Amino acid sequence: MTANQIRTCVAIAILLATCASALAAPEPGVGLYHVTYDNAPNVTFGTYLGQPNPNYQRLTFMLTHTYAETPWNNHFHRIGSYSYTGPAESPVEALSTNDRVPEPHYLDDGLALLPGVGVFAGKLVSGMGPAALPNDSIEQEFGHLTIAPMDSLMAFDGLDHPNPALEDPNPAIDGAKHPVHYLINASSGVYKNSVDGVRIGLELTAISPGLEIADAAGASLFGSVGDVLTLGETDDWSLTPYFAVDELTAPGSAFSATFKLVDLSDTPQFGDSAPFSFDFITVPEPTGAVLGLVAIGLVTVRRR
Repeated sequence: MTANQIRTCVAIAILLATCASALAAPEPGVGLYHVTYDNAPNVTFGTYLGQPNPNYQRLTFMLTHTYAETPWNNHFHRIGSYSYTGPAESPVEALSTNDRVPEPHYLDDGLALLPGVGVFAGKLVSGMGPAALPNDSIEQEFGHLTIAPMDSLMAFDGLDHPNPALEDPNPAIDGAKHPVHYLINASSGVYKNSVDGVRIGLELTAISPGLEIADAAGASLFGSVGDVLTLGETDDWSLTPYFAVDELTAPGSAFSATFKLVDLSDTPQFGDSAPFSFDFITVPEPTGAVLGLVAIGLVTVRRR
């Protein structure tokens, strides 16, 4: 099958998957990835409870976890952070192992790189998986790559849930709060911090050969390792990076890009984040009957 035929099939898959993917769409204003800083002076849970928090006043890259039926369980996961190892009485600072997308405990090879269109014609590109592979839980959970400041969620703090019939199990709450209210107030609100006025930079620290990073217009965002992209200095910026490789790249080829967040302000307030990575894999071309089933969202062509 030619590259053009593959692109056509993926486009059909995206169109036919719209209804299925819409059912799983997050609440308005809920993105997957946010930038904030950690405001907890001490570790608040686990073996090292009470120890100085090595992430305190560091920029932090956050992944949202939301639950449509039980929004009071909404919370963040830090992707890339500093942690401890060793006995509680004499801990040694280390990097957390939860440092990549998809998160390591899923044991997944990476987000799908699929045939692109338009400015990405001739490339295998990220960002198409959530619509093209509606039954792929990894793509649904991690594949929307827009990054925004924590401020983008603040407007929902304190609002009521859009479903008036939903009841929070906490008897002190009448009805339920908006899903984002629960999200930003999780972990005692230590991540509910504005970065308005902080010039946030995204530094590329490592990248696989052959992997490119571009904006929606196809313009390159990074020239080489060590380059720093300014994300913004207000409360309303956003970035949707596209990761791409040549369309002739062999199926099942793995790629990765690693970053850290840095404070580029004239007078920096916050420390660098720990490194975090996005992992990708070129998805094998579906053929025959399987291709038809993928196009209508009945099966998932996946790799693990």
